[in-house]
Amino acid sequence: MPVCLLKVKYMVAGLVDANLYCENEQALKVVTGMADWTGNLLKDLTARCENNFTFRMKVNPGVGNILLLTYIGDDKDRKFDVLVDGNKIAYVEWNGGTAGKFYDNEYIIPAGLIGNKTSVTVITRCKPGQNCRQNIWKQNIKGTHF
Repeated sequence: MPVCLLKVKYMVAGLVDANLYCENEQALKVVTGMADWTGNLLKDLTARCENNFTFRMKVNPGVGNILLLTYIGDDKDRKFDVLVDGNKIAYVEWNGGTAGKFYDNEYIIPAGLIGNKTSVTVITRCKPGQNCRQNIWKQNIKGTHF
């Protein structure tokens, strides 16, 4: 284990002990913040390793909604599926565009997938060896009847 990780390990252990044996509330706040930071960092790395990007999105229940994904022209040769609550709604082959320009693409989320839910899980699942997290921005255009 690298020396820097050993130092972090001992620092966390010391803070936990300070809270446990001395009832030091400040130590608990610090170690909780460190744990949250580490968890968020590892979650991001895991998403990159698994070739997907997952997020929750609010939706209007009972009607179709539109998911807006924005891509940057610099990014090229990306292939990925767009899934909503585990159901594939699109296959995307993004070949890029003009460098520095942003491109909006809309994807319909059918009312049948939404039902009476107020939020859904959206996953962009890249093909092996690719990363679809860096250059995708997301937005929900509130649902309408279609």
